[in-house]
Amino acid sequence: MADSLPAQNAQLQTQHVELEVDRDSWLRSWIRWKPTSRVMLAEAEHKLLHILSGRYQGRYIPVTGGRNRLWTICINGSFHTIKTGYAENSPSLGILHHQTEDKSELETASGDTSPLASNTPLVLIHGMGGGVGLWSRNLATISQDRALYAFDLLGFGRSSRPNFSYEADIVEEQFVQSVEDWREAVGLENFVLLGHSLGGFVAAGYAMKYPDRVKHLVLVDPWGFPERPAVPQQRPFPLWVRALATLLKPFNPLAVVRAAGPWGIDFP
Repeated sequence: MADSLPAQNAQLQTQHVELEVDRDSWLRSWIRWKPTSRVMLAEAEHKLLHILSGRYQGRYIPVTGGRNRLWTICINGSFHTIKTGYAENSPSLGILHHQTEDKSELETASGDTSPLASNTPLVLIHGMGGGVGLWSRNLATISQDRALYAFDLLGFGRSSRPNFSYEADIVEEQFVQSVEDWREAVGLENFVLLGHSLGGFVAAGYAMKYPDRVKHLVLVDPWGFPERPAVPQQRPFPLWVRALATLLKPFNPLAVVRAAGPWGIDFP
């Protein structure tokens, strides 16, 4: 790919993020800290993706009838087919995206005569507690000969955080349908779908429901949920284990990380 495209076309779109992050004392920072901060999420992602030297586009993609959005990055592709008025320019979020776009570069990358256009796009779905930033060390290599898209699942990263059902099959359907809404909005006919961990579970569910859209399915250490047995198996767990499980049951697995607040920055 490097030989087929001119050096000046190496950057398809550069995304600069200006952040207003308070650098006051730890006490004041703790008081103002919020469990979910879009500013801090964007800053963390920007640090992880700096290795790409700006060779990516970033945009929110509307799903579920526009009620939610999936934060998406793209390399060697484009968002030309997306019809959305969303913009992250809200002063209340403390974040402003400046996007510079060279039309000739984007047309070269997405035109029919480009080697990139002849290869099936690759779509990445991250795992539990992850986001697009965790692919940072893989993106440059696996996008050398094709367009690549990666998005934050609903409830993760910079995407929307809707209220999920308590029923596992309904939650699975919510995830799968959001992926299909995303595909339709981006305008991909078919693609190679790669899922890791929880993303592997979602990818497998999507491939079963929409097999015509998935040219190849790649599952990396995928999650799986076996069906609950008709007769619950009795396991002789110690009393202290059962008591601890009862205390922790109401909490999200990542609650401890969120509760750490600004201390989490000092202890990666």
